[in-house]
Amino acid sequence: YRKRAEMLAQVFRALGHVHKTASPYIDTGSVQTYERNKIATRTYLEKTRMQNEQGFSMTLAELADTGISNPRIRRSEMMTQLRGISDWGDDQGHAATFVTLTAPSRMHRCSAQGVRNPNYDGTSVRLAQAYLQQVWARIRAKLSRQNIGIYGMRVAEPHHDGCPHWHLLIFCAPKDLLT
Repeated sequence: YRKRAEMLAQVFRALGHVHKTASPYIDTGSVQTYERNKIATRTYLEKTRMQNEQGFSMTLAELADTGISNPRIRRSEMMTQLRGISDWGDDQGHAATFVTLTAPSRMHRCSAQGVRNPNYDGTSVRLAQAYLQQVWARIRAKLSRQNIGIYGMRVAEPHHDGCPHWHLLIFCAPKDLLT
């Protein structure tokens, strides 16, 4: 099912149905499928109760709402982690830098206005993500060869045409930031 959904989303992206002025980030059919699945899952979670040995009972929905599957808790958890990394970096006297990694033009189907990119080579979202992972692995390897230690946090998000890009908040020794 997942492969079929990815392939269908890629077809709509390749046909130019995914961009800022049409359907930003993902095609409308995928959004509708996602929403239907979300409703079906929530209905199942609300109808299913769990009970422990002491007789305490709650629905799976109530349980799910207390963990990181809850978007508000997931965001708070991410911000807490980011704050912890930042505080630790400050304690270590490390410097922070913000980096954005973007896939090349050939992986973007169209402009924000929906104008077809003549250089688009049909790269899927999954392959663009793999490309960014490969670029990041090369960067980390080079930094390692130079004995530059880094740490931080990465967030991946889509451009309007669905092609991913990464935002990284990286900490390192101040002397290494200028290398």
